[in-house]
Amino acid sequence: MNATDDPTPECNPLNSHDPNYWPPSKTFMWAAIVHCYCVIVIGTLCNAVALWCVATCVKTRRPVKVLLLAIFMPAMLTCLVVYSVFAEVRVALLTCDSNRISGTVMLINWTVFLILEQIERASIAFVAVIRAVSVWAPHRQKLGLRPTVMAMALTSLYFIIIYVGVMVKLMKGKFGHSWNLSYVLSLFNTALPMGITVLSFLNTTLPVIITAAAYSVIIVIIQRNKRRLAGSQPQGQEATTTMDQATRAMLALFISNLVFGLPYSIFRLLGQYPVHMYIAVHIWSANHFVVDSLAFVWFNTCYRRRVISWMKGMTQTLASLLTSLSSQGNSVSPSDPIQLSEHRQETL
Repeated sequence: MNATDDPTPECNPLNSHDPNYWPPSKTFMWAAIVHCYCVIVIGTLCNAVALWCVATCVKTRRPVKVLLLAIFMPAMLTCLVVYSVFAEVRVALLTCDSNRISGTVMLINWTVFLILEQIERASIAFVAVIRAVSVWAPHRQKLGLRPTVMAMALTSLYFIIIYVGVMVKLMKGKFGHSWNLSYVLSLFNTALPMGITVLSFLNTTLPVIITAAAYSVIIVIIQRNKRRLAGSQPQGQEATTTMDQATRAMLALFISNLVFGLPYSIFRLLGQYPVHMYIAVHIWSANHFVVDSLAFVWFNTCYRRRVISWMKGMTQTLASLLTSLSSQGNSVSPSDPIQLSEHRQETL
């Protein structure tokens, strides 16, 4: 059977014995694969641009830079590394090859994905809390670099221990099994133990609740400050505007992450779902790896201007290079017999 033919009972890469099981269609899987590679390329590029903006910004304090880097670095690694493995899984489903990718690689990839996802979400919550504190008490002492690095290190260590432990729990007593595609996916397509479900739910929703509460406080305080400073000196008004731009950028990132990422995180806790539904929800969730960084850069006026200026500079450089190559190619034209004759004499 050709791998690209319409699915039949013979094409059953998950080896499902459920009479109601039907594999995803060829068109659906092709769309999923194309989308996956778009996330790999575009998501990596967009997050790299966001990292460049943050790392080279002279106005951003170093502790805040650490937190922002902890948002976009996991996202870029997810696009570049994790989704490369996801693409192979989808190709395996399309080609009905359950042994295309190692089960051990899949398990490691899933563990890395969960850890990076939670670090990203926790970093967003940290930034929101710091912004809320700075807006609530602008004269309060700012958070230092060492406490910030320590907090992120402990948070990362917590998620590493938790999700490595979850994977060990799922694999307990199953090391002698054949770790092919169907068996590994079956581990995730089952109802998880109650303790793991509750812990995953808290790890997923608690940062979202904290972030939403922090930005709600920020919005209320900003609106109150704008009303108070409406008739004050321009310096105070300028500070309010700058603060509002920084808040808008992170708020846009949070909304994007909430719209695209949270449904998948909740859906993942349900267990026992058709593979095509899982892929569809995963496609929706993957969009936030692109939209998050775009929203962050776009709603930060300084970053947006720098990126646009860089793009204009690159465009002008490429245009001048092409013009130079074109002028060199046209310097000796066959339509000019005198110049062509002189050129031949010089080369003899």
